[in-house]
This record gives sequence, structure tokens and C-alpha cells, in this order.
Amino acid sequence: MIVEYDPMLVSLSILIAISAAYTCFHLVDRLSVAHSLTWKLTLVAASFSIGGGIWATHFVGMLAFQLPINVAYDFQETLLSALIAIAFTAFALYLVTFRIPTLAKTFYSAVLMGCGIWMMHYIGMNAIIAQCIVQYDHLWAFIALLIGIAASFLALHLALSVKSRWEQLPAAVAMGLGIASLHYTGMYSTAFIATEAVPLNVTSSINASVMAVVITLAAFGIFGSTFLLATPSPRAPQDATEKAQERIKLKVRAASRTLYLEAEDIRFIKANGRYSDVTTEKATYLCDLSISTLDDMLTPYDFLRVHRSYLVNLAEIVSFSPNKDRGVITMNSVLGGQDIPISRAKLETVKNRLSL
Repeated sequence: MIVEYDPMLVSLSILIAISAAYTCFHLVDRLSVAHSLTWKLTLVAASFSIGGGIWATHFVGMLAFQLPINVAYDFQETLLSALIAIAFTAFALYLVTFRIPTLAKTFYSAVLMGCGIWMMHYIGMNAIIAQCIVQYDHLWAFIALLIGIAASFLALHLALSVKSRWEQLPAAVAMGLGIASLHYTGMYSTAFIATEAVPLNVTSSINASVMAVVITLAAFGIFGSTFLLATPSPRAPQDATEKAQERIKLKVRAASRTLYLEAEDIRFIKANGRYSDVTTEKATYLCDLSISTLDDMLTPYDFLRVHRSYLVNLAEIVSFSPNKDRGVITMNSVLGGQDIPISRAKLETVKNRLSL
């Protein structure tokens, strides 16, 4: 049978995939600073948002293709396909964010996530109830699997490395196109052969109209979560004293350990590419967050950005030495006197904060 596609629904499926990708970047970023119960809840939220978004992409794409016969969907298999997408996403996110992320862990997680998306697609295809036989081209089905793994690797790698929202948007577009490519490559591998010999079991089916409502709600859920993640909390401008009363736990890594530092434990922070080196009294740890993000987080805790590459705890400054229009401060640390430069633009601010 000849298959036609609704261009509007195809576009919507791609838009949902991009939205799911953008949500992925924000939630993985949150996983890097969450801890204990918060980390678990964030992992669950990320799994449902990302897995649900991928599932929504698939089924909007399913609604986009049109056959010259009536089509319904088996409810149990449709639900199973959604649960598989969510479960495999959860396992992949758990693996890639547990302890120190490595390229190997990212690859294994991508294989897991890509296989989950691929299984979700073909279980969803098996949910079709219609007067036809569905056949697959095994070569193109395998290519779809490779696309799923590649798209998942791109997504997880970018989610761990891209911190700026301006960088996240084109990255989300690339990932979204990859997710949609798996679906439409999978559809290309599929042939529908009309027959009158296939009995229709409609006792547990849902028709396309109901499916459209379900998918629309799922899509708006993804868009809504993305919007909320991209919008600052209305309580963000709260008084610094009030915010400082909250206990912050900053997730850092060293060797095979993951630690959670409180603000008062930190002496200073140095930019390290897209990441940051966090120095305490006795050791230096790696943090997945950029120094700009940490600046926003720690300013209410009496931290000051004294240089584009340095953020310091004002309470741990041992000495200040002016040097023409710049300066140097020494931090308290058993690692030895840590001299940190002060930029010209920050010199007066440092003097004022130190009451000099």
C-alpha cells in the first residue's frame, strides 16, 4: 500500500523531539548538582520527560503516516512501548551521571538508550491494528538502530559538556533531528500489505482520534516542562540573607568518589574549560558546572568573582596585595599559599568587600 504523510504532524513530531532534547540538557545539568533523594527524584523526572518526549515523537510520527484503510492501536502494546522508552532512558541517565562521567560510560549509556528507543519504535509498530500485514526490511531496521545509538551518544555527550543555553539550542536541534531520523528511517524499513485475512481485535484498541488527544497532551507536557526549566523561578530575586540560610550541596568528583560540598568548605574555584576545579582546605575536585553557573549559585554565600577564571570565598582570604591597577589575594589552604590574581575590573569591588 502507498503511505502518505501529513507534513504538519511530521513537523510537530520533530518539534517534540527537539523539545525533549532541550529538556534533556537541563535535567542532566540538574542531576550534576542534585544529591541523595533530590538526585533520585530528578532522575525520575528526567526519565519521564525525556523518555516520554521520545515516545511522543514516535507516536505523532505514527499519526502522521496515512494508509488507505482504518488503523487503530493496541492499548497494552502502546503502553509497553512508552514504558520501555522511559525505563531505558532511566538506566542510561543513571549510568552516565553516576560518579565520574567518561567517554566509555557515555558510549555504553548511548547503546542502552538507543536500543530502548529502537525497541519502543518497533513495539509501537506492532501495536497497529489494521487489515494489513506489516513487513520490515532488516537492513534499514539495523540502520535505524545505529541512528538511535548515534543520536543518543550525541545527546548524552552534549548534555554533559554543553552548559550555555545558547549552545544548548543548536545542540537540541541536532539531537531532535537524530531522534526523528530513527523514527522515519524505521518507517522507511516498513511495508504495509493489504489483506482481508487478518482479523481485527478491537477489544483493547484505541483509535487514532484518542491517540491524537493523548499525544497532544504529552507534547504540551514536554513543551511545558521545557518552558519551566528555561524560566527562572519567581523567587529567584529573594534576599541574599534568606538564600544564604539554605544549605547548598555542590556535587564534585575525585577519582572514583563523588562528594557533596557545602559552601563554607570551599576555598576558591578555578575555571577548567566547561568545567571547574573546586579547592577545599585539603584537596581539589572536579565539578561539572561552569564557573559562571557556580558564580550565580554561590554569590549569596559570600563568594566573589575576582577574575574571569577565579571565584573565591571571601571568608577564606588571608591577605591582599595591590599591584598598580590590579592585585593579588592569598587564600587559606593547607595545600600552600594560593595566590589568586584580581582583574582590573574587579579591583575596586574586592577592596570594598574587604573594607580596604
